[in-house]
Amino acid sequence: MRKRLLAFLMVLCLCQMPQMVWAAEVTEKMPQGTEAEKLTEAETVPESEKQTETEKNQSESDQTESEQAAAKFQIDDTHIYEGMEKAYKDGYEPTVADDKVQMVLPLVTEDMKAVSSVTVTPNLGDTGTAPFVYQNYQKTFKATEEKVNGTKDKKQVFLVSYTFPLKSDRKNGTYPVVFDVSAKADGQEIQQSFTLYVTIADEKKKDTVKEDSASDVSVSNDGENSSDESEKPTSEPKLIITKCQSDPERLEAGKDFTLNVEIKNTSKIKYVQNMTIDVTCAETNLTLKADGNTFFFDRLGSNETLKLPLTFSASAGIQEGRYDIQLSMSYDNPDASSLSSSGTISVDIHQPLRVELEADELPDSINAGDTMNINVQALNLAKGPFIMPAAWWMRRDCQRAPVPISAVWKPAVQQMVL
Repeated sequence: MRKRLLAFLMVLCLCQMPQMVWAAEVTEKMPQGTEAEKLTEAETVPESEKQTETEKNQSESDQTESEQAAAKFQIDDTHIYEGMEKAYKDGYEPTVADDKVQMVLPLVTEDMKAVSSVTVTPNLGDTGTAPFVYQNYQKTFKATEEKVNGTKDKKQVFLVSYTFPLKSDRKNGTYPVVFDVSAKADGQEIQQSFTLYVTIADEKKKDTVKEDSASDVSVSNDGENSSDESEKPTSEPKLIITKCQSDPERLEAGKDFTLNVEIKNTSKIKYVQNMTIDVTCAETNLTLKADGNTFFFDRLGSNETLKLPLTFSASAGIQEGRYDIQLSMSYDNPDASSLSSSGTISVDIHQPLRVELEADELPDSINAGDTMNINVQALNLAKGPFIMPAAWWMRRDCQRAPVPISAVWKPAVQQMVL
């Protein structure tokens, strides 16, 4: 019985040994499988982190694009600036006059503070066919406050303005001008191009025929002599005095007064620069209250008005009358050519009224029904004459009644009898 029991135990032990070996192998291999799972998890689990990083990169990309968009230039098509007759939205066209073309390109950005200046290089096209006189036109423009729509309202803008001289042998047609604009914003280079079109319609005809083979005089198609074809005279800006108001309205001797003078540039295209105004008056008793009689102004835009306040002092001894004040204006046109104009302001100076009346002494008593004369003396102490239209006297019923006298009293003692 014991032998059978021992044999059964041995068989049972032999059956359990493969399971123990297999369990040991599995136990030894499990850590390796766990590491693999860890590697797999390392690759697959942080999807949210990857997505966050992607969103971050996308956000940075969007921010960069936003900064670039903020620094991107565009044409201000709603306002009219100096040198423009229309806004871009209304069909602005460059102005061709006096063998020149003026082109205005107002540029703005969403963030004007991001760009300090722009460099503009005009591309005028083929030198053989384009109507422009070629030279180096590259310029740098800064953001400035410019008046818009002919009012006092201002807007910050990069006002790109060029005046190109035209060839004398230019041909009619429409020619493109490309403005290459470059700038830096937050360390990034910005480059854009804008194209404007110039229409030439004043081609100078050279079709001539000789009236006589023996003559050197050439005759144009309309029969007029064109051997010495004269050029169109240049229209230059003019300055005129458009308005003058005095403060106070009545100007009296012995007092100061101010003249508010308005001077206008009548040109709709050209501005004036380096402007000086000399103020003179021949009357020595009329003095300009200023450090000097010359006033300087750097620039006056096309169709703009300048306000010039002038304060004068009229001495007490000045004679009553009208006096002229001359304004001599000197200035340069856009080509630095010197021009001049003048104007006259007339002012009426009045002497203040100063009259003293002296009358005879009245007796202590007067009988009813008696008539008596009262001598009244009027002394005009002013420098000029004055008109006294009526005198007043007191009736017995204590009411005033007019005495219809009318006379011009000069500075002297006048006598009247009531």
